[in-house]
Amino acid sequence: MNENRKIGFEVLENADENKIKEMGADTPILTPNAKDRMLKMSKEKFSKAKGFTAAENTDTENDEYTVSGEAEIYKRSKIKRIITAAASCAAAAVLIGTTVLMLHRKPADTKLPDQTITTNADPNVTNTGTTVTKTGTATTTSTETISELTTVTTYIAKDFNITSPVPDEEIARARQKAIDDFIHTAYAIDVQYKYIDMNSDGTSELMVFFQNAYYQTLIYRYNGSEYVCDINEYGRPASIMSTTMPKISDDESCIYLFDKESGGVHLYITMNEDYSLDIDDYYHGSDWEDYDAHRNEADYRPKDIWYNRGDKVSEEEYNSRLAKYSSYNFNDINDFVYVIDEADGVKEFRREIEEEERQREEKRKADPHCEDFACVYIDKSFFLNKGILESGTQYIVEHTDTYCDGTALIKTDNNDIYSEDPDNNQLGFCVDYGKNDDAPCHIKVRCCPKDKQEYFDLCDLDIDFKNKSYYCGDVIASNYINVEFVYFSECYDNE
Repeated sequence: MNENRKIGFEVLENADENKIKEMGADTPILTPNAKDRMLKMSKEKFSKAKGFTAAENTDTENDEYTVSGEAEIYKRSKIKRIITAAASCAAAAVLIGTTVLMLHRKPADTKLPDQTITTNADPNVTNTGTTVTKTGTATTTSTETISELTTVTTYIAKDFNITSPVPDEEIARARQKAIDDFIHTAYAIDVQYKYIDMNSDGTSELMVFFQNAYYQTLIYRYNGSEYVCDINEYGRPASIMSTTMPKISDDESCIYLFDKESGGVHLYITMNEDYSLDIDDYYHGSDWEDYDAHRNEADYRPKDIWYNRGDKVSEEEYNSRLAKYSSYNFNDINDFVYVIDEADGVKEFRREIEEEERQREEKRKADPHCEDFACVYIDKSFFLNKGILESGTQYIVEHTDTYCDGTALIKTDNNDIYSEDPDNNQLGFCVDYGKNDDAPCHIKVRCCPKDKQEYFDLCDLDIDFKNKSYYCGDVIASNYINVEFVYFSECYDNE
């Protein structure tokens, strides 16, 4: 296998969507502003790597399968090869790495909530304009009409006032129930807790700290009978993400977090009089929007940008607002009480991964090359110069793969269409190893402009999977065609 080929976390593409949504619910949704910042900061890196990335990420999508004569028709899911084999070839990494990254995959139509979200509401409290519903064991409250980028759920103030000291055994009972409920439902690693008193009322809040993709912090409040916390739109505890361990002020009234993943956001968490959490976020970084608009100007100099609570502010206003936290002395938290290394969600997912790997192992025994394939990359410049392809046009690629046993498979690839660059200089697609390698597999490649219906012939080539070689009849054209062989069977042979 080509040592330079990168096999990343494309394994997520083959994961069950419902499972991903369920697990992703344990990761807080980014605010629109945070999402926008992350997108802007990624643009330039993507642009620089785009030519190389396009060659590596050959997403294949099946549209229609038609074949004449005696041919067997196969249906293949998107990027099947990298998906299934990466999990097997690096089992340990998959169990940790892929489960971590899966937490960030969300459905495309996810509504983005603001940072203040619903607390488990007391059914006895009357709230105008809201509907209280029970989902599973959690009570959530959501507004009846929600636009796409408005708050999905809102905090409902309740009477948390405790008129007499709460016995330690009652606090311990409530804490144990909250921890048990969390462990049985969450996807979390290294679960820990600590009692804090954010509003100095003599009744402790319960701070739960854990990891999934990143560090996560949950603040539970005691409501007279149990500990409750904010709930996200999936009906799960709404944790606050960070890339650093939390710090707490001397008087425990303020928690400080830093989130580097969102571009470098400082988070200050305090408690309001109604026991809702106030999350005050500050971001200072490069103005990527200005950079995109003016970077080609000869005398352009990058500019900085400042945000607070999702609003763009001046540097002076940013510093003025942030100054109120200068009087706090934040300390590391070294006295968390350790609970468990893996919550039930992690254990269940691990079992599923292991079962899937067992099934793949059985499949490999029956067909050692079932996960092997070749990536074909075609440099469009040769065909542009010959007048076969047109500059600025994006193409759908159709390739007919005919194996020596007579099996024929027709597939289409939309990789060129998915590129943001209409002048993307490569076409790419994948060819399965096949069940018979006694002779080369013949590939006939055709193209169709994305806005037209008729395909035209582009080139032919033969791939010899057994000897890892390929041949194109046109000697000149062969200089513009490259084939990479990806054999996961070699990984298994070396285990």
